[in-house]
Amino acid sequence: MKFAASLVVAFAFAPLAYAQQQGDVTNCTIWEWDKTVDGYIEQYPPRRVSAGETCTGSRNCAISASGVEMYDWTKNVSGLPYGYFQAVQAGLDEEQSGQEWSFNDSVLGTIENIMELSPGTSAYMNFSALRYCYVGTTQNCTGAVENRTRVEVCEPMYRSTQTGEDDDDYVLIMGGSYVLVNISREEVDDYDDPYANLVRSGAASAWYNEAFVAAVVGLSWFLLL
Repeated sequence: MKFAASLVVAFAFAPLAYAQQQGDVTNCTIWEWDKTVDGYIEQYPPRRVSAGETCTGSRNCAISASGVEMYDWTKNVSGLPYGYFQAVQAGLDEEQSGQEWSFNDSVLGTIENIMELSPGTSAYMNFSALRYCYVGTTQNCTGAVENRTRVEVCEPMYRSTQTGEDDDDYVLIMGGSYVLVNISREEVDDYDDPYANLVRSGAASAWYNEAFVAAVVGLSWFLLL
């Protein structure tokens, strides 16, 4: 199974989440980009991406992280639904005078890194992904959120790396930074590998979760009935 296919399966949840939220949130259909504010980079909250490890030798030891993480677009106004990213996409396209401008609402990206532990130390690895943010205002709103409400919207940052000759032989690498979090030796067993249930598929760094894929396939059949 290719990584790209996993990405499509994961994206299938976005419209469903959007539909589920429409009954109890504001419906704003327009987002106007404030181009007087330059785009800027922020970080997502850190996530643990490795098991806890202890370096017991006399030399530095390797600690590694290898898996995938899903990052969704963010907004600082809670009353707007997930599907409001479509208004953001439209606002960016319009401001670019018809130029295609991609705003990524969700990215399933590869986590892959190796760091060094000093002898006698214990730690796990955290990863803080990057997001690129814009500022704009709402329009054509019904509900609690008013027109001209200032909204920060951010999309996950990544790069695409080709892993083979076919167009779908690629992986998405999340942008961000890794850091070691020191713990005691006694705490190491409390931190299992967060990707223990992921299965490597084909190309390097391509992963999927068998249980997750089975659940999505089952849901798809249910929705078609």
